Amino acid sequence: MKKVLILCFLLASCGSDKTDVREEELEILNDEIFAVRLQMMPDYEKTMFRLTDSLNARKSVVKPSRADSLQKAIIKLDSVKNMMANWQKNYDSLALAKNDNKAALLREQKENLLLIKKKSQEGIQNANNLLMMKN
Repeated sequence: MKKVLILCFLLASCGSDKTDVREEELEILNDEIFAVRLQMMPDYEKTMFRLTDSLNARKSVVKPSRADSLQKAIIKLDSVKNMMANWQKNYDSLALAKNDNKAALLREQKENLLLIKKKSQEGIQNANNLLMMKN
């Protein structure tokens, strides 16, 4: 009987360690995602919307061929905004989920966010380049 109790105690403590490690991994992934979001926010909140407004204003005073380039840049910026909104919705619902695959899903969310960050930077650079060009 004593051996059974010891065995039960050992098994229970092993499961506890796995839970602690899993929770620590989830916490690390969430921290990494939060760090990327903090890096993105200044660009996303101010620059993306300001650039879209500037590109729209410039469209009316340039040649039609340039207006097409400006419109394409606006579409790219809008696409990134939509990607970010969808990402946020998915991430928020994931945060509430009780899922055994949560770590894998968080890793996927992190990769998606890094892709959005890259596309955001590319869109901002492209828009700035277009705005610096003469009519």
